[in-house]
Amino acid sequence: MAVGTPRPVHVAADDSRESIQELLRGLVDHSAALVRGEVALARQEMRESLVALRSGLLVTTVGVLVAWLALLTFCAAAILGLAHLMDPGLAALVVAVVLALGAGSAVRAGLRRLRNASLTPRQTLETLKEDKQWLKQEMR
Repeated sequence: MAVGTPRPVHVAADDSRESIQELLRGLVDHSAALVRGEVALARQEMRESLVALRSGLLVTTVGVLVAWLALLTFCAAAILGLAHLMDPGLAALVVAVVLALGAGSAVRAGLRRLRNASLTPRQTLETLKEDKQWLKQEMR
């Protein structure tokens, strides 16, 4: 052969098998990396949800404590005010009943909200479903 003349390339049957194997190996590697990425996304979503939950709980706890002090002061004032109109014991009972009704209503509303709250990483689950469908199509 003359210098600079390209050599003919021969593709054997074994080369095509290797190519298919390499493609499948690459698909498996990419799929594993995709799943690892989705798991990392789920972890990040959970961290963000927990940070928001912790922050909300802290602020709510402080608010509840201040509200408790205000409520105690208000109760004392209401009892003293009603004591001018009725027996002090009866005034205390009226205030207690009103507070119990308000507390029951607040507890029901809070429980309803807690039932609707979720720490499920919905976005990650949705993308995992999409990835699963994509892999099924690719494997055909």
